[in-house]
Amino acid sequence: MTRIFRIILALCLSVALLPMAQAQEDDRSRLVRLIEDSLSDGARRVRIEGFSGALSSTAALDRLTIADDDGVWLTIEGAELVWTRSALLRGALEVDRLTARRIVLDRLPPSGGDGAPTPEATPFQLPDLPVSVALGALSVERLDLGAAILGFPATLSASGSASLAGGDGAARLMLDRLDGPDGAFVLSADFANDTGLLDLTLRLTEDPGGLAATLLGLPGAPSVALEVAGQGPLDDLTVDLSLATDGTPRLEGQLVSTRDAGGEARVTAALSGDLTPLMAAEYQPFFGTNSTLDAVIARDAAGGTVLEDFTLRTFSLNLTGSAALAADNTPMRFDVTGLISDPTGRPVRLPVPGARVTLTGADLALTYDRAEGDEWTARGTVTGVETDTAGLAQATLVASGTITPPDRGPVAVTFDVETVLTGLSHDDPSLQSALGQTARLGLTGNWRDGAPFTLERLDISGDTASLDGTASLMARDGRLDTSLDLTARLPDLAPFSGLAGQDLSGAARMTLGAEADLLSGAFEAATTLTATDLALGGALPAALTRGETRIEAALARDAAGLRLDRFALAGRALTTEASGRLSSGESNLQATARLADVAMLTDALSGPVETSLTLRREAGDAPWTVNAEASGRGGITAGIAGQAGLPGGAVDLSLTGTAPLALGDRFITPRSVRGQATFDLRLHGQPGLGALSGTIRTDGARVSAPEVGLVLDGLTLDARLSGPALVFTGAATVQPAGRLGFEGGLDLAGAGLPGRLDIDLSGVRLTQGDLFTTRIARGEIGLRGQFANGPSVSGTILLDETTIRLDALSTGTGEPIPEIRHEGESAAQFATRERAGLTGTGTGGAARPLPLDLTVSAPARIFLRGGGLDAELGGEIRIGGTSAAVQPAGQFSLIRGRLSFLGQRFELVQATATLQGSLDPYLRVVAETDAGDITARVTIAGPASAPSLTVSSSPDLPQDEILARLFFGRSATSLSPVQALQLVDAVSGAAGGQGVVSGLRDRFGLADLDITTGADGEAALRIGRYLSDNVYTDLQVGTGGTSEASVNIDLTPNITARGSVSDTSDSSIGLFFERDY
Repeated sequence: MTRIFRIILALCLSVALLPMAQAQEDDRSRLVRLIEDSLSDGARRVRIEGFSGALSSTAALDRLTIADDDGVWLTIEGAELVWTRSALLRGALEVDRLTARRIVLDRLPPSGGDGAPTPEATPFQLPDLPVSVALGALSVERLDLGAAILGFPATLSASGSASLAGGDGAARLMLDRLDGPDGAFVLSADFANDTGLLDLTLRLTEDPGGLAATLLGLPGAPSVALEVAGQGPLDDLTVDLSLATDGTPRLEGQLVSTRDAGGEARVTAALSGDLTPLMAAEYQPFFGTNSTLDAVIARDAAGGTVLEDFTLRTFSLNLTGSAALAADNTPMRFDVTGLISDPTGRPVRLPVPGARVTLTGADLALTYDRAEGDEWTARGTVTGVETDTAGLAQATLVASGTITPPDRGPVAVTFDVETVLTGLSHDDPSLQSALGQTARLGLTGNWRDGAPFTLERLDISGDTASLDGTASLMARDGRLDTSLDLTARLPDLAPFSGLAGQDLSGAARMTLGAEADLLSGAFEAATTLTATDLALGGALPAALTRGETRIEAALARDAAGLRLDRFALAGRALTTEASGRLSSGESNLQATARLADVAMLTDALSGPVETSLTLRREAGDAPWTVNAEASGRGGITAGIAGQAGLPGGAVDLSLTGTAPLALGDRFITPRSVRGQATFDLRLHGQPGLGALSGTIRTDGARVSAPEVGLVLDGLTLDARLSGPALVFTGAATVQPAGRLGFEGGLDLAGAGLPGRLDIDLSGVRLTQGDLFTTRIARGEIGLRGQFANGPSVSGTILLDETTIRLDALSTGTGEPIPEIRHEGESAAQFATRERAGLTGTGTGGAARPLPLDLTVSAPARIFLRGGGLDAELGGEIRIGGTSAAVQPAGQFSLIRGRLSFLGQRFELVQATATLQGSLDPYLRVVAETDAGDITARVTIAGPASAPSLTVSSSPDLPQDEILARLFFGRSATSLSPVQALQLVDAVSGAAGGQGVVSGLRDRFGLADLDITTGADGEAALRIGRYLSDNVYTDLQVGTGGTSEASVNIDLTPNITARGSVSDTSDSSIGLFFERDY
């Protein structure tokens, strides 16, 4: 309101002082422009509409607006001024009536400071104006305050009067709220300079939900009644204060001002009350039902200030003390003690806004007395600090020093501070790891009048880091000089891994030396950063940061500009140097970098890579000329040329060159890419994707994806950029057979990277280990949507010949390979296993599921083979759901086939292949055969990667009985021991394990060991062994006493001599010609 009245008063004076000759009164007359110019300045623009009455005792305007760079902040409508113009001739401004129909104050403009007050104490006086001012009546029918003023909109009415003449003043102001709960503010004040008499009454009354209760955030927004009243001379004045809410007194007290005969002025304050209803519920226990403030402040005739007694008490706080300052404001003494605790022993909730802060106790003591010596001391303790996310068990403060008074030389202060924090904790494990549990702060320094403030010792240390150094600060000759010498140490970076979002290891040390003038901004600084065996969790190859890496920089700023005298990075693998200058005139920057061996980035390349950068600018407003080059072995060439810093921050740069695709291997492990990419790009306009255009091409590249058994040869890619739109086409040969073509586009600036990709497959042969081999006769697959969030996949795939192998059902493969411990493994060997997916560590995150809508069709030629099974299937499967939860429909069904098991032929009655939530086919095969008086049934079921085999029959019999009838045509109870052994051995081999006989053969180093049974039930044992590489002999002995021995001699790869002899003296010999075809 004061600012509004000042503006209206200025308008009155402007009208009064205008030359009479400029009184023509049209809407935009020269007179109005003159008034506007006189009220406006660089930060304020005034506009007046409908002005009239410049030469009469009644002046009026329809509308006045005041604006700044952010727009209009004040609007006055329907203003009228009735005044006595002739009174100005006798040095008085007499306004009979000043009214306005409406004033709108949307916000307050930025305020400019009026300067700091003088250091000398002066008695209160009203200003002595060159003219007396009298305002008979003030009236504003409607005052609209914007939400930016109070935090919510409000509408008031205002009335009052004011006078200021001859050192006497009087003011009356009344405000009433119009748009909400009833509220009124009344101010009546009179003061006379010559007598010092003050008559003051201030009264605020509001119904519940009023302005004051809402602004102060009083719980429940109660009714408010505030009254401040006092009458008398300033040398003997008592001012009574009372505050009530909802009709109940909350705070009462007095301020008493006196002055004794010796000229010493004293102010005594005594306030008390129950403040809990004025506080939020969580703060009420801190204050309790009785809070008191008692203080006596005296000002002696010599100009000294004495706080004779100070006491502030609440339920949880007790703060007492006294202090004295000399006339020169240097301390004479102070003695302050403070205590925070809950008498019941509960934690204390501090009344601070924001996050919850509690503590179990705190104490502080400060002492100094010049009469007893120069030493000052401070001690404090805080225990049991907790917030919503962090905690501190204890903090202790011990400080001491000296204060040298001016009567013993220049005023000087010394200090030595030690602070210890223990039991630090935080709910965030990353922050807890970085902070540790303890911390220490040590400070030692001094200040002397006319000398720098010196911090002789700064020592901050914790469980994970430390900082030490010195500093100084000195004001002189319009300068504020400061110097710093700091050293920071991180002995182990691992505790900071959580904050960095990646695994860190190694150590770091940083030094900083600087001198600066804080007022002018001039400085000189030098810093060194040393890292040892730095590892960034895979963000950089370990070879780049192994050993010591050192960064040195020297930077300065003076009247000529900013100067980079030196920047150097020196590591085992990478070196960089740079220097330059930035000024309003010519500026430049030169930089070079060298990578010792690109093999640190990829195994496919070797040799050094060198880069250079030059930036030049002729003047401060001129664009930068940019030139950058890179070259290295393996076809690395790149160049950047053009201009940056064009009007509006635009750039015009060309980027050309070639780069080996193998540089990207480390980002796509275990996949790899070989070949060259050529690029020809231009960045023209505001930096961003919208300004980028050009082409990126590859020809004859090779992509290997061992995890899916896919190799692409002869890959060609043609990608074209036009702003954020990327369009690309390409093709490749799929090994071992087939072709792949693709085309699509991406919106690089769109949310989630929207785009499309269409893939055509022809004759592509895919394998997955020994599990299956398939040939895609034709495939059309499309990806649509946001590629960053998982696009949808749809299309059709027509399969040609596909073979799913179930060899585990028919051939033993030995025991599974046990876990292997790799001792003495080199980093290169580990990297090889990691790329092959054999380390079990896995570094990638989970991929987003892709919505699926695929149709896989194979009318025939899907073969299931192995374990005696030979079947052909055909059909169609529709794959829906997502890549993480496949929802298939349809199946591949039996066309024809057979099963041989234990030497018996089974007829297939069912064979299907389906998908059940993953992309591993689920098989079910059922085959039957007659075995005497039963029907035997073999069922193979389960995922193709690990199917299981079961045997059943009709009627239902035990499995050993079914197998005996299949293998020997007789009941299991009638089998001889040798036949039982043969049965166990055959079943073990059929199930994929090692048979009993096979185990004996391997144990004795035989080439052949077999047990047979003749039609008459006689058993025989056959043993065979190689005597040399080309001589083989075997011996067969029957249980009936018969025996036979034979010898095979390989004379040539195609001719063999064979001979045999039996126990009956029968013998034979012959030559045999054999040739494989």
